[in-house]
Amino acid sequence: MKTIKALLIDSRNGTIKEIILNQVDGCFLTDMYKSLDCRFVEVIRNSIDGSNNDIWIDDEGATEEAKSFFMPTHQDYTDAQYWIAGNGLIAGHDLETGETTDHTLAKEDIEKLCDSMKIMNSNSIPKIDD
Repeated sequence: MKTIKALLIDSRNGTIKEIILNQVDGCFLTDMYKSLDCRFVEVIRNSIDGSNNDIWIDDEGATEEAKSFFMPTHQDYTDAQYWIAGNGLIAGHDLETGETTDHTLAKEDIEKLCDSMKIMNSNSIPKIDD
């Protein structure tokens, strides 16, 4: 069974951690669904840091009652300047085959991404005190 390394952006808990995705029936979608806690995913092709890393997101996140969001804001990683509902995964891709591959971010790049990432969840959303 083939595996790849990906980064899980857990907006519910405000963390980013490296995880292993397993290939099932020739693709990684089953593990992506499980990791993102969703039924459908969408890829944002950003070539994060110029190294062909993509952000995979919960495609249903914005249609349901979203309780957590993230925004990758560092200019080296994305041009996206909008909130993304739910969790995300960062994985690489092969330009020639389109195959999903290991992420290629070095530890210092991950730290830079963590420092610049904005996360909003139900714990950080102001509530009206009755």
